[in-house]
Amino acid sequence: MLLSCDGKLLVVFFKHTKLLEVYMIDFSTMSHVKLETLGDLALFFSQHKCHALGNPGKWRYGRNCVYFINTIAAECEVYSWCNN
Repeated sequence: MLLSCDGKLLVVFFKHTKLLEVYMIDFSTMSHVKLETLGDLALFFSQHKCHALGNPGKWRYGRNCVYFINTIAAECEVYSWCNN
């Protein structure tokens, strides 16, 4: 999935239902770099959709966090990227 957020172009690759890898496109080298941290971003994703939010603290969401939205069970699980 391709996302744009805060001037960054991100590629989110779903490996499993709750396992994902995030890459940033480096325009200077036209290559992708795997992110080890989300920094000041938060990701919201379900099985088929994904959104990125810059400055999530403004909306009282955690930075460097992934929010998994289970639409079937109407649940949201929060994962800190720091804790894997």
